[in-house]
Amino acid sequence: MGALWARLSLRVQAGIAVAVPSILIAAFAAIYFPARLNQQAADALQSQAIALAQLAATNAAPTVRLVVDGLAQPEELASLFKGLHTNKDLTSAGVLLLDPARLEGSGPSRALVLGRDDKAQVYGDLPADRYLVAPDGECVTTRGATLDVRCSARDKDTAVLVVLRFSLERFAEQRRDNQVVGLWVLFFALGLGLMLALVFSSAIATPLGVVTRLARARRATRSTSPASSRRTPSRLPPPSKSSLAPPR
Repeated sequence: MGALWARLSLRVQAGIAVAVPSILIAAFAAIYFPARLNQQAADALQSQAIALAQLAATNAAPTVRLVVDGLAQPEELASLFKGLHTNKDLTSAGVLLLDPARLEGSGPSRALVLGRDDKAQVYGDLPADRYLVAPDGECVTTRGATLDVRCSARDKDTAVLVVLRFSLERFAEQRRDNQVVGLWVLFFALGLGLMLALVFSSAIATPLGVVTRLARARRATRSTSPASSRRTPSRLPPPSKSSLAPPR
Protein backbone atom coordinates (compact mmCIF):
# COMPACT_ATOMS: atom_id res chain seq x y z
CA MET A 1 0.00 0.00 0.00
CA GLY A 2 2.82 2.38 0.87
CA ALA A 3 4.60 1.61 -2.39
CA LEU A 4 1.43 2.27 -4.37
CA TRP A 5 0.95 5.58 -2.57
CA ALA A 6 4.55 6.57 -3.26
CA ARG A 7 4.06 5.99 -6.99
CA LEU A 8 1.32 8.59 -7.13
CA SER A 9 2.18 12.15 -8.05
CA LEU A 10 2.10 14.90 -5.45
CA ARG A 11 -0.95 16.43 -7.09
CA VAL A 12 -2.87 13.16 -6.91
CA GLN A 13 -1.84 12.61 -3.29
CA ALA A 14 -2.94 16.13 -2.32
CA GLY A 15 -6.23 15.68 -4.18
CA ILE A 16 -6.96 12.43 -2.36
CA ALA A 17 -6.04 13.99 1.00
CA VAL A 18 -8.61 16.75 0.43
CA ALA A 19 -11.31 14.69 -1.31
CA VAL A 20 -11.54 11.79 1.15
CA PRO A 21 -12.50 13.90 4.23
CA SER A 22 -14.96 15.89 2.09
CA ILE A 23 -16.65 12.69 0.90
CA LEU A 24 -16.83 11.26 4.42
CA ILE A 25 -18.34 14.46 5.84
CA ALA A 26 -20.86 14.64 2.99
CA ALA A 27 -21.92 11.02 3.45
CA PHE A 28 -22.30 11.50 7.20
CA ALA A 29 -24.43 14.62 6.74
CA ALA A 30 -26.61 12.94 4.09
CA ILE A 31 -27.31 9.93 6.32
CA TYR A 32 -27.41 11.36 9.83
CA PHE A 33 -29.45 14.53 9.46
CA PRO A 34 -32.39 13.06 7.46
CA ALA A 35 -32.56 10.17 9.92
CA ARG A 36 -32.51 12.65 12.81
CA LEU A 37 -35.30 14.71 11.25
CA ASN A 38 -37.38 11.58 10.66
CA GLN A 39 -36.94 10.49 14.27
CA GLN A 40 -37.93 13.91 15.55
CA ALA A 41 -41.04 13.89 13.33
CA ALA A 42 -42.01 10.42 14.58
CA ASP A 43 -41.54 11.46 18.21
CA ALA A 44 -43.62 14.61 17.67
CA LEU A 45 -46.43 12.64 16.02
CA GLN A 46 -46.47 10.09 18.83
CA SER A 47 -46.44 12.76 21.54
CA GLN A 48 -49.31 14.60 19.89
CA ALA A 49 -51.31 11.39 19.50
CA ILE A 50 -50.81 10.43 23.16
CA ALA A 51 -51.83 13.91 24.32
CA LEU A 52 -55.06 13.74 22.28
CA ALA A 53 -55.88 10.23 23.51
CA GLN A 54 -55.27 11.14 27.17
CA LEU A 55 -57.48 14.20 26.84
CA ALA A 56 -60.22 12.17 25.18
CA ALA A 57 -60.08 9.40 27.80
CA THR A 58 -60.20 11.86 30.70
CA ASN A 59 -63.23 13.62 29.25
CA ALA A 60 -65.02 10.50 28.05
CA ALA A 61 -64.96 8.49 31.30
CA PRO A 62 -67.51 10.62 33.24
CA THR A 63 -69.86 10.73 30.24
CA VAL A 64 -69.68 6.97 29.74
CA ARG A 65 -70.51 6.44 33.41
CA LEU A 66 -73.62 8.58 32.95
CA VAL A 67 -74.49 6.60 29.82
CA VAL A 68 -74.16 3.32 31.72
CA ASP A 69 -76.37 4.69 34.51
CA GLY A 70 -78.96 5.82 31.96
CA LEU A 71 -78.49 9.49 32.71
CA ALA A 72 -76.97 10.45 29.35
CA GLN A 73 -76.92 9.42 25.70
CA PRO A 74 -73.87 8.26 23.74
CA GLU A 75 -74.42 11.13 21.30
CA GLU A 76 -73.14 13.49 23.98
CA LEU A 77 -69.68 12.25 23.07
CA ALA A 78 -70.11 13.52 19.50
CA SER A 79 -68.66 16.96 20.20
CA LEU A 80 -65.57 15.40 21.76
CA PHE A 81 -64.88 13.14 18.79
CA LYS A 82 -65.71 15.89 16.33
CA GLY A 83 -62.89 17.88 17.86
CA LEU A 84 -60.56 14.89 17.61
CA HIS A 85 -61.29 14.45 13.90
CA THR A 86 -59.94 17.92 13.18
CA ASN A 87 -56.60 16.12 13.15
CA LYS A 88 -56.10 15.20 9.49
CA ASP A 89 -54.10 12.08 10.32
CA LEU A 90 -56.84 10.54 12.51
CA THR A 91 -58.60 7.79 10.56
CA SER A 92 -60.76 6.18 13.25
CA ALA A 93 -61.55 6.70 16.92
CA GLY A 94 -63.78 5.21 19.57
CA VAL A 95 -64.43 4.78 23.26
CA LEU A 96 -64.88 1.26 24.61
CA LEU A 97 -66.52 0.21 27.83
CA LEU A 98 -64.24 -2.15 29.68
CA ASP A 99 -66.35 -4.93 31.15
CA PRO A 100 -64.12 -7.20 33.29
CA ALA A 101 -66.20 -10.19 32.20
CA ARG A 102 -65.23 -9.62 28.56
CA LEU A 103 -61.53 -8.99 29.01
CA GLU A 104 -59.13 -11.72 27.93
CA GLY A 105 -55.72 -12.38 29.44
CA SER A 106 -54.10 -10.58 32.34
CA GLY A 107 -51.58 -7.86 32.94
CA PRO A 108 -50.10 -6.21 29.84
CA SER A 109 -51.73 -8.83 27.60
CA ARG A 110 -55.28 -7.92 28.61
CA ALA A 111 -57.41 -7.37 25.53
CA LEU A 112 -60.98 -6.70 24.51
CA VAL A 113 -62.26 -8.47 21.42
CA LEU A 114 -64.60 -6.06 19.67
CA GLY A 115 -67.16 -7.50 17.32
CA ARG A 116 -69.18 -5.87 14.60
CA ASP A 117 -71.90 -3.57 15.98
CA ASP A 118 -70.64 -4.43 19.46
CA LYS A 119 -72.32 -2.58 22.33
CA ALA A 120 -68.95 -2.37 24.06
CA GLN A 121 -68.17 0.51 21.71
CA VAL A 122 -70.09 3.31 23.35
CA TYR A 123 -69.24 5.74 20.59
CA GLY A 124 -66.96 5.81 17.57
CA ASP A 125 -66.14 4.08 14.31
CA LEU A 126 -63.56 1.49 15.34
CA PRO A 127 -63.49 -1.68 13.22
CA ALA A 128 -63.91 -5.14 14.72
CA ASP A 129 -60.56 -6.15 16.14
CA ARG A 130 -58.69 -7.25 19.23
CA TYR A 131 -57.63 -4.21 21.27
CA LEU A 132 -54.99 -4.44 23.96
CA VAL A 133 -56.00 -2.65 27.14
CA ALA A 134 -53.64 -0.09 28.63
CA PRO A 135 -53.17 0.02 32.42
CA ASP A 136 -55.47 2.40 34.28
CA GLY A 137 -54.55 6.00 33.62
CA GLU A 138 -51.83 5.12 31.12
CA CYS A 139 -51.39 5.02 27.35
CA VAL A 140 -49.92 2.39 25.04
CA THR A 141 -48.89 2.91 21.42
CA THR A 142 -48.48 0.43 18.58
CA ARG A 143 -46.89 1.42 15.28
CA GLY A 144 -47.40 -0.63 12.15
CA ALA A 145 -49.22 0.40 9.01
CA THR A 146 -50.96 2.87 11.32
CA LEU A 147 -50.19 4.43 14.69
CA ASP A 148 -52.62 3.13 17.33
CA VAL A 149 -52.87 4.89 20.68
CA ARG A 150 -54.88 3.35 23.52
CA CYS A 151 -55.50 5.25 26.75
CA SER A 152 -57.56 4.00 29.66
CA ALA A 153 -59.40 6.07 32.25
CA ARG A 154 -61.74 5.36 35.15
CA ASP A 155 -64.56 7.26 36.74
CA LYS A 156 -65.57 5.51 39.97
CA ASP A 157 -66.45 1.94 38.93
CA THR A 158 -66.62 2.64 35.18
CA ALA A 159 -63.49 1.97 33.13
CA VAL A 160 -63.15 3.05 29.53
CA LEU A 161 -60.57 2.65 26.78
CA VAL A 162 -60.15 5.33 24.14
CA VAL A 163 -58.56 4.12 20.92
CA LEU A 164 -57.23 6.53 18.29
CA ARG A 165 -55.84 5.28 15.00
CA PHE A 166 -53.63 7.61 12.96
CA SER A 167 -52.51 7.29 9.35
CA LEU A 168 -48.78 7.43 8.70
CA GLU A 169 -49.02 8.51 5.05
CA ARG A 170 -48.03 12.11 5.67
CA PHE A 171 -45.21 10.96 7.90
CA ALA A 172 -43.98 8.63 5.13
CA GLU A 173 -44.10 11.49 2.61
CA GLN A 174 -42.14 13.71 4.97
CA ARG A 175 -39.59 10.96 5.47
CA ARG A 176 -39.16 10.58 1.71
CA ASP A 177 -38.76 14.35 1.34
CA ASN A 178 -36.06 14.36 4.01
CA GLN A 179 -34.24 11.55 2.23
CA VAL A 180 -34.39 13.42 -1.08
CA VAL A 181 -32.99 16.52 0.60
CA GLY A 182 -30.24 14.36 2.08
CA LEU A 183 -29.32 13.07 -1.38
CA TRP A 184 -29.17 16.60 -2.77
CA VAL A 185 -26.94 17.61 0.11
CA LEU A 186 -24.73 14.61 -0.62
CA PHE A 187 -24.38 15.46 -4.32
CA PHE A 188 -23.71 19.13 -3.59
CA ALA A 189 -21.11 18.31 -0.93
CA LEU A 190 -19.43 15.77 -3.20
CA GLY A 191 -19.21 18.29 -6.03
CA LEU A 192 -17.86 20.95 -3.70
CA GLY A 193 -15.36 18.51 -2.21
CA LEU A 194 -14.07 17.43 -5.63
CA MET A 195 -13.75 21.05 -6.74
CA LEU A 196 -11.82 21.93 -3.59
CA ALA A 197 -9.65 18.86 -4.12
CA LEU A 198 -8.71 20.04 -7.61
CA VAL A 199 -7.97 23.59 -6.45
CA PHE A 200 -6.03 22.71 -3.32
CA SER A 201 -4.17 19.83 -4.95
CA SER A 202 -2.68 22.28 -7.46
CA ALA A 203 -1.95 24.85 -4.76
CA ILE A 204 -0.29 22.28 -2.52
CA ALA A 205 1.47 20.22 -5.15
CA THR A 206 3.29 23.15 -6.82
CA PRO A 207 5.40 24.28 -3.82
CA LEU A 208 5.90 20.69 -2.69
CA GLY A 209 7.16 19.82 -6.15
CA VAL A 210 9.67 22.68 -6.05
CA VAL A 211 10.91 21.62 -2.62
CA THR A 212 11.21 18.01 -3.77
CA ARG A 213 13.20 18.94 -6.89
CA LEU A 214 15.55 21.11 -4.86
CA ALA A 215 16.12 18.30 -2.37
CA ARG A 216 16.82 15.83 -5.14
CA ALA A 217 19.21 18.23 -6.86
CA ARG A 218 21.08 18.79 -3.60
CA ARG A 219 21.43 15.07 -3.00
CA ALA A 220 22.62 14.59 -6.57
CA THR A 221 25.23 17.36 -6.16
CA ARG A 222 26.59 15.79 -2.97
CA SER A 223 26.80 12.35 -4.54
CA THR A 224 28.74 13.59 -7.60
CA SER A 225 31.30 15.92 -5.81
CA PRO A 226 35.07 14.85 -6.24
CA ALA A 227 36.69 12.91 -3.46
CA SER A 228 39.62 15.32 -3.32
CA SER A 229 37.40 18.10 -2.09
CA ARG A 230 36.68 16.09 1.00
CA ARG A 231 40.41 15.51 1.85
CA THR A 232 42.11 17.53 4.56
CA PRO A 233 44.78 19.93 3.27
CA SER A 234 48.46 18.83 3.66
CA ARG A 235 50.70 20.52 6.22
CA LEU A 236 53.09 23.25 5.11
CA PRO A 237 56.81 22.78 5.93
CA PRO A 238 57.99 24.60 9.05
CA PRO A 239 59.85 27.87 8.44
CA SER A 240 63.68 27.81 8.41
CA LYS A 241 65.79 29.60 10.99
CA SER A 242 67.24 31.99 8.43
CA SER A 243 63.81 33.24 7.56
CA LEU A 244 63.11 33.90 11.22
CA ALA A 245 66.38 35.88 11.83
CA PRO A 246 66.00 39.68 12.07
CA PRO A 247 67.38 41.71 9.15
CA ARG A 248 70.73 43.43 9.54
